[in-house]
Amino acid sequence: MGGPNSLPADKRGYPRNPLSSSATFMLDDQSHHCSLNNISVGGAALTSKVQPEPETAIVLLIQGLEPLPARVTRVLVEGFAVEFDIPAEDQDRISDKLLYLSDLRQFF
Repeated sequence: MGGPNSLPADKRGYPRNPLSSSATFMLDDQSHHCSLNNISVGGAALTSKVQPEPETAIVLLIQGLEPLPARVTRVLVEGFAVEFDIPAEDQDRISDKLLYLSDLRQFF
């Protein structure tokens, strides 16, 4: 147990990668520009002028990855957060790609 000044435990199931990148998401057959704030194999935080309602299904498109089906979990001040719907057998492969993209973008 932490003391009064300790930080709350991170309840996310996967480590987040601070991947800042341009991306696109599909919503109702329309594409919308967004920016990634951070991402993990479990989900992502996005900055976007379009803010879908919680529980809305989208598909996130990031260069270097296959389309990622997702569900909006919450609306943020300047965007929203999503949880990915990635089959368990694909999660290690996607996680490796995310780590590679995060490492690669540190140099550019």
